[in-house]
Amino acid sequence: MKTDEIKMDVNIAGERISLSVPFSRQEAVRKTEGEMNALYRAFGEAFPKKTPKELLAMVAYKFAASYFDMQEARDADLQEALALLDEADRLCVSGATDGADAHDKYPLY
Repeated sequence: MKTDEIKMDVNIAGERISLSVPFSRQEAVRKTEGEMNALYRAFGEAFPKKTPKELLAMVAYKFAASYFDMQEARDADLQEALALLDEADRLCVSGATDGADAHDKYPLY
């Protein structure tokens, strides 16, 4: 399957990066670029004695920490959803067998 990719140049803290991204992701790439540069500037103002390399490391850490926080939250949500599905399945199975008429089309009603 062929996807339409475009070449993009982004500038993060004065460093140019060339990327090939799906056409549909270009807006997300620009938003990421803007957010990273805004954070870089904010860290630069808050920590004026830090080197550009240190500031970039701080930005990278912040984005990585946010990624892993979201991944943990997604995993917790998935576990909760699976537990709810198991409970719904258990209720449907027990509801269909606990005194329900075997010929009833909708045993839970």
